[in-house]
Order: sequence, then C-alpha cells, then structure tokens
Amino acid sequence: MPIAKNARRANTDRELLSAVEYLERRCLLSSNTVLMSSFVNLDAAIAAIGSATTRLDVNVPVTVSHDTQIPENIHLRVVSGGRLNYGSQRLAIHGTFSSSVNQILDGAGNSFVLKSGSAPEINARWWTATDGDKIRKALLSASVSDVKTVLLTGQFTVRDNIRINSSLYSGITIRGEGEARTVLKLTQDSVGRLLFYVNGFHERVENLTFEDFTMVGQWAVNGQGIVTQGSAQHGVHGMRLSRITAREFGKTGFYLDGDDIRGSMLTAYDNGNHGLVAKNGRFRLSDISSRNNGGFGLDIAGGRTNWGFTTEVLVERFLFEGNAFGGTKFGVANEDRIEISATYIHGQILNNNGTGFRASTFKERDNSRLQVHFENVIAQGNNGIGFASVATTTHVNTQAIGNTKYGYDVGGTFTGTNLKAISNGIRGFYISARSATLDNVVAQDNGGEAGIYIHYGANNPVTISGGLVEGNLSYGVRVYQGAQVTIRDVVIRDNAAGGLGAWSTSLAPQVTLDGVHLGYQRTSPLVGTQYITVANTTMTAVGSIVNADSSSVGIAEEGDPDTHRLEFAISRGGDTDQSASVDYIVSGSGLFPVNAADFPDGTLPRGRVSFSPGEIRKMIAVQITDDATIEDDESLQITLHNASPGIAVGDSVAAAVIRSDDLEAAGAVNVSIAAIDAEKTEGDTGATG
Repeated sequence: MPIAKNARRANTDRELLSAVEYLERRCLLSSNTVLMSSFVNLDAAIAAIGSATTRLDVNVPVTVSHDTQIPENIHLRVVSGGRLNYGSQRLAIHGTFSSSVNQILDGAGNSFVLKSGSAPEINARWWTATDGDKIRKALLSASVSDVKTVLLTGQFTVRDNIRINSSLYSGITIRGEGEARTVLKLTQDSVGRLLFYVNGFHERVENLTFEDFTMVGQWAVNGQGIVTQGSAQHGVHGMRLSRITAREFGKTGFYLDGDDIRGSMLTAYDNGNHGLVAKNGRFRLSDISSRNNGGFGLDIAGGRTNWGFTTEVLVERFLFEGNAFGGTKFGVANEDRIEISATYIHGQILNNNGTGFRASTFKERDNSRLQVHFENVIAQGNNGIGFASVATTTHVNTQAIGNTKYGYDVGGTFTGTNLKAISNGIRGFYISARSATLDNVVAQDNGGEAGIYIHYGANNPVTISGGLVEGNLSYGVRVYQGAQVTIRDVVIRDNAAGGLGAWSTSLAPQVTLDGVHLGYQRTSPLVGTQYITVANTTMTAVGSIVNADSSSVGIAEEGDPDTHRLEFAISRGGDTDQSASVDYIVSGSGLFPVNAADFPDGTLPRGRVSFSPGEIRKMIAVQITDDATIEDDESLQITLHNASPGIAVGDSVAAAVIRSDDLEAAGAVNVSIAAIDAEKTEGDTGATG
C-alpha cells in the first residue's frame, strides 16, 4: 500500500514530523474529489462518500438544517460559487477545511463575508477538538489549501507542541484578534513543553507570520513560547512576528534560531530564563520589551560557521528591565566555529538586576569574531555593570548611569564616541582592552576608585581625546601596571583624590598628557609623575570670592607655557555695575612650604586686584625663581581677603605645588609641568611647552 509505505517513511525519515499528519496530507493530496452539486444536500453527500478519503468541494449554496458532523475522512472545501449557510445549528468538522472564496463560516452558528479584497481565513474554532488540536487542524487545512491565514479567536489551551514542520506550511499567517483578546495557554503538565515549534531540520519552512496574540506558559517546566530551529540544509527563513506577548514560561519566551527573522512589538516578561534568544542568522528586532525574566532580556548567540551561518542582529527601540542576569548578552558557545558579527543595538534604557550589556565569549581566541555596535543606548541602574565587552565593540552616543559597579567595562578592541559614565558605584570606565580609542568622554560623579581606571595595557594602546572627567570620589584618571595611555584635550578637575594617578608594582605604565587641563582643589593634580610625560598642559587651583548678593568671583586657570610662573584668573559674576577690589597674599603650606627665596624679589607675593564697573576678569601672575638647588617639591597657597565694602569673601584659599626640576642633574626622573595655577616646574632644565 503506497500510502502506508509513505507513512512509514515519514515516521523514520522525518524525525519530528508526525506520521499521522503526514499521512493526512498525503491522503488529501491523493484522494478523490466530488462536487456538492452532485447531491441534494449535505447529508446525502456524507452518506455517499462513506469512509473513503475524499475531498468534497462545495460549489453551490448549501443550507445546514440541523446539527451536522463532517467525518474526519472528508476534506471540506468551499470553492467558487459555494456557500455554507447555517443558523443556530452546529457544524462539527472533524477533518480539514479550506476555502478559496471570501464567504466562509466561523463555526459558532454564523456565516459571514469577509471585507472586500481581504484573503479568506481558516478559524481554528471550526473544529470540535481539544484547543491545541483545533489549531493543528486549522494549520493542516491551510497547508493543503489556497487559504493561508489561520485565525485564532478567543482562548486556547495547548498540552502538546503545535508543530510546523514541513515546507507545506510555508507562507501561512497565524493571526489573533489583537488587543490581547487571543490567549494561548500552555498547560502545566505539557508533554511537548513548547507552544509553537517551527522545525526546519528536514524541510525548509519559509515566510511564516505570527500576529496579535498572547502566549502564557503557566510555569510549565522547560516551557517555551515560540521556538524555531533548523539545519544547514533547510532551516527556518523569512519569519515575521508582530504584536506578540510571551509570559510565564519555565524557560524562554521566544527562542529564534533561523535566518531573516523580523520581530516588532514583542513583549517577554516573567519567564524563567531569557526573554528572547536570537541565534544562527540575521535578525531585525524593533520595539522590544523584555522585563523581569530569570536570565537575560535578550541572549544573542553565535552562528554555526560550519553550517555557513553567522549571526547578525539589529535591535531598535527597546526596554530591558529587571532581568536577573542583565539586559543583553552577546556570546558564543564553547566551540571554535561559531561567531557573531555586525550586531547593531539602538535603544533607550536598561534597568536590570544584572549587567546591562555583556558581550563576551567563552574562549579568548573567539573574541575577535564577536562584533557589536551600540548607538543611542542608555544602560542605567543595573546591579553590576552598564556595558561589558571583551569583543570588538563600538559605541556611539551611549550612556552608563547609576550602575552599582562600572559604567563601562572595556575589553577586547573598543572604539567609542560621545560616551557618558555618570554616578556609577565603583568606576565610570574600567579599561583593560587590547586597544581602546575614546572620543569626547564624560566621567562624572562616579564613586570608588576612579572616573577612568586603565589597567594591564602592556603593548595595548589606550587613547582618550576630548571630554570631561569631573567630581569623581577618588582619582579622575587612574593608570596602573603597564598601561600605555595618551590623553588629549581633556578637562580633568575637582576629583577628590587627584586629577591623575599612575602606579606600578612590576611593569611601569606610560602616560602622555597633551593639551590636558587639570583643575583641582586642595588635592594634587598628578601622582606618579615619573611615569608621565606632559605637553601643552595647564593646571589650575580653584578658589572663589562672593559678594553680599551672591554674585561670585572665581579663580580659574590660565596658562603661559613660555614663563616660569603661576597664573590665576579671578572672575566675578552677578552685579558687576559697581567697582570692587580684593587683596591676595601668597604663603607657604604643607610639609615643604615655599619661602621668600623662591620668588624673584625675595618676598612672598601679595597685592590687590581691582575691578572697574562692568569688568569681570583679572589675572594674578606669580613669578618663580630659577635656581640650581636640589630640593623637594614645595607647596604654596594663595588667599583672597580684605574685600571692598559689599563684597564677602567665601572659599578663598587655593593650593599649588612647585615641582623642583633640579633633581635631574642628580640622575632622577624628571617631569616638567607647563603650569598655570596648580603646579609649576622650577628652573631651566625642564620643558615648559
């Protein structure tokens, strides 16, 4: 018997394709076809067909006058000229149904006509079966008919997988009513543990569409919502998902393994593992919400290159929040032939219980294969790290705000433009990359060890160009253990422990400052100067005076790299219509204070600064004596006092350091600072430019 033989072949050669479903399709495709016009009514047609597998084409109007059962061996099809009219009677279809015309039935005692121009739909409610079986029969009818839309109305319960496992299903749309009216629930004792299983291992399944419904896992063990899987030879291609929610599954809401898969307005929350998984192909995801899942909001896994796959993902507009492991993970499994490339992330905000973004691999040699691009993304409020990467990563317009550990954990090969790390718990940036280039960086108000911490960079260059490092609890920039760092055109100011510190326990770091602006208050701007080379760099001590109506006068930086002097700029704000004046005096401070011999006229400088009406800025220049005496770095302070009537002096003391370059003659490592306010190199042997 050919049909039985085919059924056996299906069972052995098609692992996950049901032999029963395969037999049904083969019967439908090879069965006899009879016309309804050959019979006086539907009862007569059913009686004449008997148990033979037959396709019954309804080509004339038929009135259902009583409750009627269409047996399983009859495939009912409404064709041109046909119509099924029935009122309150029940029409139970145990076989399959399809229609190639717009006038069809809904199985609830009503017939209706679809809107002009719309495609015919098969409603799963037409079948009197358990809810999951209704959907299966509707899909089977669509797979062997011209009707390619399966309509899901109401609520369904599913105990076994709804499998879509043949190329005959290609092109089908599975559509709910929208507005969360269609709900599919996976039973807690589910056998298959998957709600929809799209299996492309043995035949290519293409162009499936899922729209407008909610899937509820009811915490079935290992339950998952929509699962797609494929192989090198076949696979799942061109799938579209829109306006779908997956919640309360024991494992993953959406597990998408395939190529050219697009999803929009997808929501995954309260799932036991990840909200979404994307792997082994090209994906475009937009308007994604993944919240309160036990794993990551989105897990992007590498493509199997031995199958000819890489993974390419574009994610636009998303909210990942409250996920236990973090927002998004990019990684590969523990084999060599898989990779992720060309992954683009455009998003709005993360607020997870774990790392915001983690781009990583399990093997060091795989790191160069993982390429991720972030653009317009905020990683905020994560219980750990905002962005973490040991891959090839680029950032454009990203922000890490209020994360409990680091804002950015930078490894691998990193390029970033317009980056902000603000109010993170331990470090704004932690850089241990092979190479890193950061342009226009803000590291502000971070706690712990530094605004920017650069570590273990031997032979791995780090360049930071442009930006602001300000108000961090410890150092602005901290460089350690062999790092090779160039910092250009960056303002580093008002950091609690100092502007920049460099240390080594075994391998000396190398730091070059070029065009850097160092401002500080009661702290030293540089620590570990033996590791630091300076060019075109200014340093500023910061103080202020204020008048009675809170108009301010502040000490700011100015610079003259060609003279041995400290320069302070005093500016005032508020009401500047009147003249004003204030005295200043320079005195020694600290363990090694300056004395009168350090200044050209043999006295400690003092004077008075006067502002004419409308004038807001004045300069104080303190000249330094050139001598050849070997001595310690010396400290001084400048104090504002004795302001004119109507002016109250506030924070008026600013500290400064004179670095002695005379040690160079004794063979010591020397660094000279072209300082304005905070530090100044004494003598001719040190460069001042």
